[in-house]
Amino acid sequence: PREFIQLRNKHSINSKDVKSIEILANEYVPELIGHNPNPTSGLQGKFSYHHCAAAALVDGAGHDAQFSDNCINDTEISRVRGLVNAVVSDSIDGDACEVTITMKDNTEHHIKIDHATGSADNPMYG
Repeated sequence: PREFIQLRNKHSINSKDVKSIEILANEYVPELIGHNPNPTSGLQGKFSYHHCAAAALVDGAGHDAQFSDNCINDTEISRVRGLVNAVVSDSIDGDACEVTITMKDNTEHHIKIDHATGSADNPMYG
């Protein structure tokens, strides 16, 4: 979420102006993180790329509060979760992804993440 939040902040993206969020990832992302567009608990939210993306976009954070039951039930985060789509691609490395946020005016904001936060090449701490 760190790079996703940087993209949000760099372009002053307001979730209410977002039309879609596309995550281009390898085949393991839906399998490991989970294809769960509608988590019902904070714990399920930790394993939903839909929720991780939506919470990062709406709240600008990815900490414990974003994985609480209250956050899961937040109406704006729930709405944004429905805008998230993952596309599997063999051309994406195991710990990489690309994110495109399309605004309602069709402006696109794009980021390529070479190594996911928490991977060996991009540790969370240190």
